[in-house]
Amino acid sequence: MSPCFLHRGLKENSLVFLLIGGVYAMALPAIPLEPDSAQYASISREMAETGEFIRVQHRGQDYLDKPPLLFWMGALWFKIFGASPLTWHLSTVPAMVALVAGLRRLYFLHGVPPHTLPIVLALCLGSPACLLMFYDVRCELWLTVFCVWAWVGINQFLAEGHLKFALLAGLTTGGALLSKGMVALLFLAPYGLYQLVLRPGSLKKMLRLLLIGIPVALLCVAPHLLGLWQAFGPWGWKFFFWVQSFGRITGENVWRNDPDPFFLWHTALWAFAPAVWAILGHLCAPQPDQNGPRKGPLIMALAVLLAFSLSRYQLPHYIFPVAPWIAWACGPSINSSSRLPARLALLAGLAIFSVVTLITLLFIEELSIPRRLLGLAWLLCLAFSVWIINKNATHRMWYLSVLFSAGAGGIAMGVFYPALRPFRAGVQVAFALRNKENAALVTYRWASHELDFLYNKAIPVFEHPDPLFNHIYNKIHKTGKIPYVALKKGDFTTLRKRFFNVAETRICFATPYFHTSQLNFNFLNPTTRKANVDSIIMVKLRFYGN
Repeated sequence: MSPCFLHRGLKENSLVFLLIGGVYAMALPAIPLEPDSAQYASISREMAETGEFIRVQHRGQDYLDKPPLLFWMGALWFKIFGASPLTWHLSTVPAMVALVAGLRRLYFLHGVPPHTLPIVLALCLGSPACLLMFYDVRCELWLTVFCVWAWVGINQFLAEGHLKFALLAGLTTGGALLSKGMVALLFLAPYGLYQLVLRPGSLKKMLRLLLIGIPVALLCVAPHLLGLWQAFGPWGWKFFFWVQSFGRITGENVWRNDPDPFFLWHTALWAFAPAVWAILGHLCAPQPDQNGPRKGPLIMALAVLLAFSLSRYQLPHYIFPVAPWIAWACGPSINSSSRLPARLALLAGLAIFSVVTLITLLFIEELSIPRRLLGLAWLLCLAFSVWIINKNATHRMWYLSVLFSAGAGGIAMGVFYPALRPFRAGVQVAFALRNKENAALVTYRWASHELDFLYNKAIPVFEHPDPLFNHIYNKIHKTGKIPYVALKKGDFTTLRKRFFNVAETRICFATPYFHTSQLNFNFLNPTTRKANVDSIIMVKLRFYGN
């Protein structure tokens, strides 16, 4: 059987990419997830409405936490096609196209054979990391795109020395900085060092690249720096260049969740499945394959994981841009086998992973399976794959681990990734009001970015009962509209006392509310991501005398 069988079989390759593409397509109409994606969508909508692209604003206030590139892309699409969940997800389609093109070029430059390329691309694009970056519309997606093309520019400049490649590296580095801030350097620096190791004597070229690329990157960032200076003065620059990224190590950044030292390491076990488990399978096999995982990209990925592990604030998506390196490390060794069962196991694993991922994304809220049971099933499934590796004790049978780890990876996304586990309180409130005519909604001590986006405006939020009463009585009740208030159940007593003599307060809707996640696996999640169970209720007010 020819070693190229897998790539000469059009049906096999088409099936894998069709299933992966189906998962991406089904995510297009999904409502942006709380808390991050819905907030980013609201900021983009506000930017499109005001036309203020230099100073990023949220609810009319200057916004500092994230660079503007994701908001620029969302605002551009909103201006052209209007604000909607579909448009918000479509704004990332150019990023996915650019990512595929960049990965093809990068892998080609590093000698990945053409017949191996589909497997490497499938391992990268089919990983939970890439699927979640697209589904959740994250800054990390654009960061990954620009980093991939920056790696291409660095590689080709050191190989050929042409100015255009230095400009490419500088422009894409600027794009990476506008995507996620200075943390982008953690993905660019290891690749530069890796190239210096591969190309002894290229230090002078690297210095030339830095002299050309750094000014170009700063020029790209200049509009954002101008907006930061106008809004925050010198502090805005300090935040961008230091506090936002490296301040999480020094303690200058106030965001912290004090995760355990291995949080990102066990996050990688599901974020990069099935490739990461194929790599572990090779390491566990008593008779390792000579065509094992590539050491260069694997070392770079481990270096990034180690760097992020020093941070006092860690979330799973921080390491997602490592996905191209993990797939690159694993893919060529998988394709080295000419045995039909191994290749079919890989195809089956990728197909199962895509299908399970699709089910997880669309129906996780409706599944009545205990979360702890799902987590236990996932861990047992992965343990079983490692057992198969050692049981067969051959250098190629570890490919079968893909069959088990891939499907389990989809379950793990729903169980262990916080952004997939919110109870969509904002969406539920909006749906509860969708058939109520002449209704006016305000919120009390609770803000929902999902509500802002779905209503295409900022829903008023009040922190004190007196301003809330004045707004409802003067701006809602007197206009003939029916006032509704969404708030946490614990604040209902305060609301009822304030309206006791003038209006009847009736709870007409309630939904469970998990501020971050309902996950209780302490060893798999930072302490601040434990379950924080509450309820959001919607109260209808009817003034006496009506």
